[in-house]
Amino acid sequence: MEKLDFRTKHKELYNPSKKEVSIVEVPAFNFLMMDGTGDPNNNPRMQLAFDALFSVSYTLKFMFKRGKHHEIYLSDFWRVKPEKLKTIIRQPCGKA
Repeated sequence: MEKLDFRTKHKELYNPSKKEVSIVEVPAFNFLMMDGTGDPNNNPRMQLAFDALFSVSYTLKFMFKRGKHHEIYLSDFWRVKPEKLKTIIRQPCGKA
């Protein structure tokens, strides 16, 4: 079973240069996403949405049986304005 590693396959997206700015073209990806506003620690609806997102993501991870996968990226809500906060969890998906 081949391991799908987005960090290796798309190095330009996950390991940007620390010395220079560059423009990258991001290919289309499948993803799960939730929208919300406010501090997730004080918003019960956001916490429910996070729980659902993690639950679905965890289930998909094992449904597709594509090997080890560890990529879960959450926006740093301390540094992002609430209206700009996005949470995306990518899982490898194959054609059915």
